Amino acid sequence: MKIIIGHLDFEIVSQRVTCRQQFGFTPETCWIAHCKELYNLPLNEAPNLQGGDRLKQCPPEKRTSIKKALEQFGMLEPLR
Repeated sequence: MKIIIGHLDFEIVSQRVTCRQQFGFTPETCWIAHCKELYNLPLNEAPNLQGGDRLKQCPPEKRTSIKKALEQFGMLEPLR
C-alpha cells in the first residue's frame, strides 16, 4: 500500500530516514528518483526532468548507499 504525503510518497520518506541513520547523509528525492530510474523501478512524474534528462543526477559516490536502501525496502533484489 502506498501512502501519499504531499508530493512525496511514504516509501521515499522512509528511504530518506534509513539513509540518514545508516549511511550518514540524507539523499535528495531527485537522487532517489535517479537511482530508481537506473535500476528500472517505477517512477512518479518528476518536475526536475527537462526533455527527458534529469537536471540533478545522483552523485556516483551516493548510489551504492541508495541502492542498499532500495534493497532493504524490497524494491530491488539484492545481488547474490
